[in-house]
Amino acid sequence: MCYGGGVDEFLKCFKTRLDRWPTRRRYLVGVSGGVDSLALLHGLAVVGYRRLVVCHLNHRLRGEDSLDDAAFVRRLAERLGLECETAEADVARLAVENSQSLETAGRVARHAFFAEVAARRRCHRVMLAHHAEDQAETVLMNLCRGSAGLMGMALETRLQVPDPGLRPVPCPEPGTLSASRRIRRPPLLLIRPLLPVSKQSLLAAAARNGWEFREDASNASADFVRNRVRHEALPLLRDIFGRDVTFPIGRAADWSAGARDFLRSAAAPWADREKLPVREVLALTPVLRREVLADWLRGRGVPDLSSPLILAAEAMLSPATGPARRNLPGNLFLRRRAGWMWLERLPACGVPPD
Repeated sequence: MCYGGGVDEFLKCFKTRLDRWPTRRRYLVGVSGGVDSLALLHGLAVVGYRRLVVCHLNHRLRGEDSLDDAAFVRRLAERLGLECETAEADVARLAVENSQSLETAGRVARHAFFAEVAARRRCHRVMLAHHAEDQAETVLMNLCRGSAGLMGMALETRLQVPDPGLRPVPCPEPGTLSASRRIRRPPLLLIRPLLPVSKQSLLAAAARNGWEFREDASNASADFVRNRVRHEALPLLRDIFGRDVTFPIGRAADWSAGARDFLRSAAAPWADREKLPVREVLALTPVLRREVLADWLRGRGVPDLSSPLILAAEAMLSPATGPARRNLPGNLFLRRRAGWMWLERLPACGVPPD
């Protein structure tokens, strides 16, 4: 396949980041069919990655368009001589059943899909196509939700996928996920080589090289918070400051990452505990205590973490003033008793046990 001479401009920043990920290794690549993931896939092929497994999850949110996306990705993988894994998940149903937003349910389903493929393929490395604008959106959303300060996405994130009972629905077609299967899930290494690359660079590379891609009409919908940040908040900030704010926001996240890493390293010894000892957690400094609670809850699959939720969990630590039980998103609830705090899942009837 011919990529055209203009591809070098797109790959200039891209290639400098790839040295840490040897081409001889196998990687899973998340491919939706949109321009971002198509540019990632073509870029990896250009610089010599051959052991790629293209992974596509149909979220069943757009009817025939979703089926066409999957078929498009399969054809592309075949043209590039790459292996392809596809599956389906009823994300709308998962969102309702687990009291999650569509965005959160979709992300959880994708991680479950990647984890199952990783276990079968014995490859835990997953390339994702998040770019600079995605980073800016994530930072603004985290800041406004109060859940993570200026934290954005990292070039590499190690993710132990929780097993909260979520599974993409079974489908009759070969290669789809089965709700009854129980494959051991290894930690995933999520890799984002396009994080320093702008969306405009990706669009320009696709235009120069004739890379076809799919358009997802839902990306323009005002029903999703991220879309409103992308189409309303960021353009307004550009207008107010008279400049592109994408990279300054990303740099602010990078600068705060050092402090976040220090806190997380201090909180790490608590992360794998099934139960938290209340007295010991209360003895921590407030900033470390909240980091311990946030990482512990996040590691157990609590979705949509926010500052009020973390503060509510902190208040539960005090037997004198805090409640002993609190419902959380994702059909989970937090309990405190006999000097310990732990997490449980709501039973099918929806009523927590005593």
